[in-house]
Amino acid sequence: MLWPEAVFEDVEGHGPPRSYGQLAFARLRDVFAYRDFAAAAQWKARGAAAETANTMIHLLKSSTTITVVVDDPRHPDMTAYLALLESGLPA
Repeated sequence: MLWPEAVFEDVEGHGPPRSYGQLAFARLRDVFAYRDFAAAAQWKARGAAAETANTMIHLLKSSTTITVVVDDPRHPDMTAYLALLESGLPA
């Protein structure tokens, strides 16, 4: 697992970050995935900054597409995540 302690935030609902099992992903359209609770807190306090780089992934889903926003797609964590995501999508 890429980020075993990842937490997720429903951007539209503006609820607090939650663990994977606490969200109904099928209904979500706009999600922040943070490396862990500490990363989520850093993003809330600092926003996009050098120390928060590559600790959050923004996922936007429409009826036909998923858009993934990352800081640096060449960062090892982001490369691994993007490959994992791509391998699970239909061709």
